[in-house]
Amino acid sequence: MTKKIWLAFPIIWTASLFLFSPGLNYYFFQDDWFVLNWVNDSSIWDLFSFRSDIIYWRPLSMPIFFKLSNLIFDLDIFGFHLFALTFHFINSILIYLLFRELKFKNKIAILIAFLYGTASFHFIPLSWLSTTSYIIGPTFIFSSLIFFLRNKILISFAFFLLGLASSELTLTMIPIALLLKSQTKLLPKKIAPFGLMAAIYLVLRFILIPIPQEGQYN
Repeated sequence: MTKKIWLAFPIIWTASLFLFSPGLNYYFFQDDWFVLNWVNDSSIWDLFSFRSDIIYWRPLSMPIFFKLSNLIFDLDIFGFHLFALTFHFINSILIYLLFRELKFKNKIAILIAFLYGTASFHFIPLSWLSTTSYIIGPTFIFSSLIFFLRNKILISFAFFLLGLASSELTLTMIPIALLLKSQTKLLPKKIAPFGLMAAIYLVLRFILIPIPQEGQYN
């Protein structure tokens, strides 16, 4: 990345900060309190276990995020939001790298990064801390796709695993990768580990440890 390209990102980040700054003062509410109580009573390893009373398994983007933020910032809400905003800034770079990997011109890739960084759908995950999975999850999805396109399958798979532990939306990485690399002869062999892990994940979530469908989730 040239110096001129790097200069574009402070502009993207400044625009993002200006647009989303109102949400950076939002205090803990609703599910935030549930997660805070959860992490206060649990060890790091406990936060990776499946629970039968919630519908999601997002250890990295929810309990681990809250645990680390709480250790670093105590209950300073701005610190929590700043942590999430850092992932958002990283995502704007990853979007640029992804579209450059797809052979888009620099200017077009920067424009796409700007549109992504300032898109209004980021307001809720940047203001409501319990939805940070929609910020942290894409970090690993984009990283996995970039390295998959570079044929660095082992690194891509590692990011895929981190993504699964952050957001179930990581499963979309597989059809996206199939679409982007559809002309590659070795594609079935390269995508096989991702498909196998996705199958294991789905079996765990829907058969062995099913999502609760009672009470308020019914």
